[in-house]
Amino acid sequence: MLFRSALRGFVDPESGIRGYEVQVYRTDGWLIQPSVWLGDTDYFTLGCEPPCELEHGQAFYALITAHNQAEQKTRVNSSVIVVDATPPVVGYARDAMTVPHLGDTDADIVGETALSVGAIFRVHDPESGVRDGRWCLGTFPGACDVLAPVAMDPLLGESWHSVGALLDGVRYHSTVTFHNNAGGFASAFTDGFTVDISPPSCGQVFDGPGYDRRFAGPTVLRARLVKGTDGESLELGHMDISWIGFSDAVSGIGSYSAAIVAVAPGGIDASIAPSN
Repeated sequence: MLFRSALRGFVDPESGIRGYEVQVYRTDGWLIQPSVWLGDTDYFTLGCEPPCELEHGQAFYALITAHNQAEQKTRVNSSVIVVDATPPVVGYARDAMTVPHLGDTDADIVGETALSVGAIFRVHDPESGVRDGRWCLGTFPGACDVLAPVAMDPLLGESWHSVGALLDGVRYHSTVTFHNNAGGFASAFTDGFTVDISPPSCGQVFDGPGYDRRFAGPTVLRARLVKGTDGESLELGHMDISWIGFSDAVSGIGSYSAAIVAVAPGGIDASIAPSN
């Protein structure tokens, strides 16, 4: 282990500074580096010789002794330094979109090729704290081939950027990277979102339960013409509809909706309200 320190502000107007010596202690009082004479310098790098016992989470400080030419001395402690041998801890990283119907976190499918993409995350470092963060977007975890790394504030828990020219059927992943104040870093990847701007492939629809009915008697379809103040409408009672062969290779079929279009008396088309 190397100890580095700068010595600033020591003065002696009468006889001047002759030199410095340094010792390193743990905060529990354990001496881990015996006294070393540095001479007259304003910066030093000191290799800690065994037994130099420092472990993750322990704290230490340097005791600097300044000597003047009259053999007088003054002791000053450095700031306490915590040993942080672990990277930041990333709790999670999720995809987010600003398109209202997609929700605000953990998006999996989007129907846009140009939109504002966000990364939602949680990160902490109990020893030295999180110093900074960066995130990017790419076509596989860890890639930045769509959006180059951009700086972000790790305290905010989210970061947004507008992207365009996304490709249909491609899955995109956000990568977030954080550094702590001890130089450690950690990265995390989202599970990604897929762009789907193509409609499902249509199959077959039957006017019946599994086969195509050409005619319907009163037991299958009951209809009546309703006259009201706003005009006329056709009310249907019950009719079976079935379909097969619909598919979507990118995002799958989410749901179906069905509507019955009938011909009212007089040859006027009347659409019955869709049902899900």
